Amino acid sequence: MNVAFSLDASPNAEIAKDVTYNAPPGYWLVPSAVTHCLAANLALDECSPTSQVGLITVRSRHEGQPEFLLGTTPVYALEAPSGQYGALGFTLPTINAEEKGGLSLRSASDYRTRLKLTNLPQDAPISTV
Repeated sequence: MNVAFSLDASPNAEIAKDVTYNAPPGYWLVPSAVTHCLAANLALDECSPTSQVGLITVRSRHEGQPEFLLGTTPVYALEAPSGQYGALGFTLPTINAEEKGGLSLRSASDYRTRLKLTNLPQDAPISTV
């Protein structure tokens, strides 16, 4: 499955600090089905390939360009904090900033998977994922 979203990358746009993505119907990520990477290993770029759940390509406002290609990097399943359904993490290429996102299930109405990324980098604001 491919997922893409864009944020306003115009020079006067506000910078996103948090992003919430609601997966479409029928898409499930079962974090317990793969090996988990420890947050400390993510920081050292030492996650096992068995914890990789996908790839992400990221563009940002960087070096004066509104759509600067930071690069493509693996996304890993992380150990989730207590009470959380799951967690994902990746390191933003070029700027080497770690991103961790919590996974949850939406309300009883549809139980879709929800990913919330918080504290996105402000020095190189994400424009496209």
